[in-house]
Formats: sequence, structure tokens, C-alpha cells
Amino acid sequence: MTNIIDGGSNTRLIQEKALTSHCDYGRWHREDMSPQDFEQLLLFLTRDHVVQMDCQWSAGGNAPRYDHKVIGIKNFVGGFSVNENKSITCMIQCPGQYWEQMNNVDMWHLFQGLKHRFKMKPSRVDYAIDDPTYKIIPVDEMWEAANNKNNWGFRKIGLAGNAKCGEAMALTRYFGSRESSRFTRIYDHDGECLRHETEFKRGAAQQYFDLISDLEREDYRHVTDTFDGYRDSDGTLVEDFGDIIARRICGAVTGAIDFRTKDAYKDQSRVGIRDSERLGFYQQYIDKTQATVVRIKSIKPVKSLEKTYEWIKRQCAPTLAMFREGLGRHGFSLFMQKIVDEGEFRMDNLKHMWVKEMERKPTIFQC
Repeated sequence: MTNIIDGGSNTRLIQEKALTSHCDYGRWHREDMSPQDFEQLLLFLTRDHVVQMDCQWSAGGNAPRYDHKVIGIKNFVGGFSVNENKSITCMIQCPGQYWEQMNNVDMWHLFQGLKHRFKMKPSRVDYAIDDPTYKIIPVDEMWEAANNKNNWGFRKIGLAGNAKCGEAMALTRYFGSRESSRFTRIYDHDGECLRHETEFKRGAAQQYFDLISDLEREDYRHVTDTFDGYRDSDGTLVEDFGDIIARRICGAVTGAIDFRTKDAYKDQSRVGIRDSERLGFYQQYIDKTQATVVRIKSIKPVKSLEKTYEWIKRQCAPTLAMFREGLGRHGFSLFMQKIVDEGEFRMDNLKHMWVKEMERKPTIFQC
């Protein structure tokens, strides 16, 4: 874990009181992996492991179930199944204990190997900021702002008991839905620190995994290690590569949710809460983490002709039936012809490609 310089009155926090940011959980999967690559993957992640054949394993929830289980050091666990062509379909899971003795550069090396060497796809990645002082993460202000609806990026909030915490913070605060691709929680971690953690799932997991794995260390070769810190060629003090990674993690965690005043633009043309002013306490917190601004574009799900057909049946069929019943069959036919004729002028390249696909397969949607 890497120290983060406090952006407030302290120019640098001592080791035991510094904020730290790190990965706290990761889960990856891959299909059609060669047995040799799978064995190399296990050696890459944990040299001491045990394979339990015919012992089914699943990561839980809606995750797939695998025929065989792998157990490694530091609670590493995984599952795999052998396909008909003798290839391997697998999933591996690295929980919090796995990352405890790993600094952020070690994490970056592991991410690089998983992505480029083994072509693993993330299904969930958790990043966290730890505050041993219990004073920097403004959990009470965040909770009050969310209750006053001065929040952006999430709707639901919740509380859960934590019997291990003693008197420090007996409740875990949740920001967002557990089903969301970004789910934030703040809790006392074993009486050692206040932890602000966000889990990124599905498409968001890939985006925030790439946020770290796509970093290139060569971009920072001008940084040289000296006895008093890291300085560039003209002597200016800069941070090392581990701190660059740490700032990105802070940006991911603090940027997953936001707190803004909901009334700022209520009498103006721009009414989106995203355009309003960020609440001061949260901006101060971001400044103290020195978080790198992280801008992730949302990725639209890949469309297909079959999915479009299913969407029409599911979403549009009742409305179309209403028009047909109200207009009669002849009136409905004229009504639809007019709409379709207008829509033809707005067809994009993808839809023209689907036309050719239907011409090749004229019976694709026969009932």
C-alpha cells in the first residue's frame, strides 16, 4: 500500500497515519484456455496451491459453477471445468488477504500479467482507501448529504451491523445498490482503519481494471530515486510510480459517487445535479487524497439483431397491440407504414447490415 500526501495543512503524513489506497478484491475468468496456460496462471498467482478434482465451486450469486476447485495461499480460490476440446474454462478469485502484503507496483505487475499474458477478463474489482486516523474520510457528512438527496451517481443508501468493530464504527454505510456496477461502502476494517471501498462489476470492472493495467511505466522513466524522494531532471520533487497508481485508485473510489447541491440550478435552464457545485466537504476529501481525475466513458452494450427482436417483443408488443385494437387492422397498417417509411431515412450502417443478414436468412424470425 502506498502513502498519499495530505492536501490539507500537513505537507506529508507519517507512515502510520497516511491514507493508503489499494486493490482489495479481484475476480477474473476466461474460456478456452490451454491446460498449459492454466497451470502457468496458477503458478503466476500462487506457487502453493491444491487442486480438488470433482469438488464443485462457484464465486456465488449468479456466477457459473465449475467442476473442480483450486485453493491457494492467502485465501486464493478458483474453479475450472474441462471443455470437450480439452481446453479449460476457469475463474479465479483473490480476496482481501491476498493483497495485504502487496504494494501498488506489485499489483500493477499482476494486472499486467493477467491482462496481457493470460488474457483474463475481470468480472469484479474492488478498490479501497484506508484512513487509519478515522478523521479524513467524511463518512458522517456523506451520510447526511445522501439523506438530504444531495447526491449524484447513486440513489439507495443503507446500514448494516458489524459486530467486529467494537465502538469505533459499528455500522457499515452503503451508497448505491448491490446490483449496480458501482457499489460503495464505508466501514471500520478490523479496528485498524476506516475503509472507503468501491466494488466495480461487469463492464465497470473491465474499465477500472484497464485504468491500472494500461498504465505504462515507461511514461515515467524521467523519475529517479534519490535519498530524499523522487525528483525529475530539473530537480523538482515528484511522486514515484506507486504513487501515480495510488492516485488513480483514489480517483476511481472518490469518483464512483459524488455529493452536490440539488438546489443550485433549480431556477435556471441547466437543471442537472451534475452541473451543480460539489459540496465542500467532499471536495476537501478529494483534495486530501490528491486523486487523479478519472473519466470513464460508459460503454453501450453490444447490440444484435436477435436482442433487438427480443426487445421489440418484450417492450413494444403491448403498445403496438393497443394501436391495432384502437385503429383497426387497416388503420393500424396505414399507421405503421407511415412510421416505418419515416424511420427508413434514419437507418444507420448497423441496421443496413442487419437488412443484409435477414436477406441471407429469411426464416430467422419465423414463428
